[in-house]
Amino acid sequence: MKVENINLIDRVNSIYTRTVWRDNESEDGFTDIGFVIKNILVHTSPTKISGHYNSNITKFDVGRLLQAFSYAEGSPDYCLVHLFTAQPFSNGVLGLGYIASPKLGTSGGICSEGTYIQNKLVYFNTALSSARSSYGGPVITREADIVTAHEFGHNWGSPHDPASLECSPVSSAGGPYIMFTYSVSGYDQNNKIFSPCSKRSIKRVLQAKSSICFTEIEHTFCGNQRVEPGEDCDVGLPKDGAGNDRCCSSDCKFKPNAVCSPLNSLCCSSSCQYLPAGEICRRSDLNSCKENSVCNGKSAECPIANATADGTPCLDEGECQNGECVSFCEKKNINMKPCICENQTESCFRCCRSKISNECRPFIQKIFDKPKLLKDGTRCIHGYCSNGTCIREVQDLIEHIWNIIDKWDINSFLKFIKNNMVGTVAILTLCIWIPVSIFVNSVDREASLDYEREISWIFSNNLVDSKKRVRIVEGLQHVDQKF
Repeated sequence: MKVENINLIDRVNSIYTRTVWRDNESEDGFTDIGFVIKNILVHTSPTKISGHYNSNITKFDVGRLLQAFSYAEGSPDYCLVHLFTAQPFSNGVLGLGYIASPKLGTSGGICSEGTYIQNKLVYFNTALSSARSSYGGPVITREADIVTAHEFGHNWGSPHDPASLECSPVSSAGGPYIMFTYSVSGYDQNNKIFSPCSKRSIKRVLQAKSSICFTEIEHTFCGNQRVEPGEDCDVGLPKDGAGNDRCCSSDCKFKPNAVCSPLNSLCCSSSCQYLPAGEICRRSDLNSCKENSVCNGKSAECPIANATADGTPCLDEGECQNGECVSFCEKKNINMKPCICENQTESCFRCCRSKISNECRPFIQKIFDKPKLLKDGTRCIHGYCSNGTCIREVQDLIEHIWNIIDKWDINSFLKFIKNNMVGTVAILTLCIWIPVSIFVNSVDREASLDYEREISWIFSNNLVDSKKRVRIVEGLQHVDQKF
């Protein structure tokens, strides 16, 4: 799974490095800015610490998981720290991230300042994304890339795109962008690029903060678990036990008698030697459209597998063509483009776009056939499908509440509480129950309880530390819960 995540970061990085972050098209702006993996931590067993993000808990609430992850792994040593998990979350949520502010000295997102919580300095330069949908099925590569790019976008300072023609166009006009309020499928041309609104927001953050924690790219970095020019192997940083590895030294060179490292190469044994010919190093799956890959006994690298036969069924009723899984609509006997119907009542039907009329409609094979329903958990126009209905996803509630509090400084906040204790209780009650009453008809009971627990957690953990005079209110000012 490590290789897949590295490849995902590479694809997301290409989205960022080719984007010009600017206010308008006439400006030069910031460009060629992206990500380099500095360290990878792979958990192979649960962590025996109560409340740890990797503890043996059956299911974490997504907000609690991000908080626990930030508490354990948020760090000033990295511009961002990201958690990839296979845990599914409720309400179609696939990711969560803290939004950066262009204000210096604030917590959340890139170049984040530390925040004291229970006498521990915590960094909220964090986000997470899941490889599993709410229904437990795998998130396909196309969507996984967009989810991660979206959460990184929040970390870089972009809120959701506003509902405007400029930044949230309809599918027939190119479709919504990466930072759309709801999940996007990746079918439309705008789905993998940033909107003008996002570019403007992120430009302000980069202008204020990029000089603080961004560095020139290092083409070789020993310790990031990627074998780069000049390295024999790379099993991580010394603090992660790299010096104790059987095959690879802490300076990224093979140890005596070693010819490979199993941490870097799939055809390498635990004794640092090539696996024998015929050993399967990568198995075929519905998404790959490749046959099993087998070692040749002469190299540590897993060879490229042969493509499965054209027409072989693959993920989401697609078929294999030239070693790639194409969508249902792109099958040779259909020859259309995939799309999501913009009419909400049709959004959970299998829809295809005509190459002639450019119209997106529910696909019908024969005149009297009924449109085919999408599987539960599939993306639709404003969320995900459940029993043929497009369910709107949970929007970010905490963000709007903390935007109000952000306008106060710490002295104003404490003075207000002291002088208006009864009013404060009343306001907090309204802040909790009015949004709940509004959303009760559109989100289920579980989402409402999650929201109440989130607000309770913030206030019960003394997030305003008067002794250290730390402006902790801004530390949790922006939380996005989108996908």
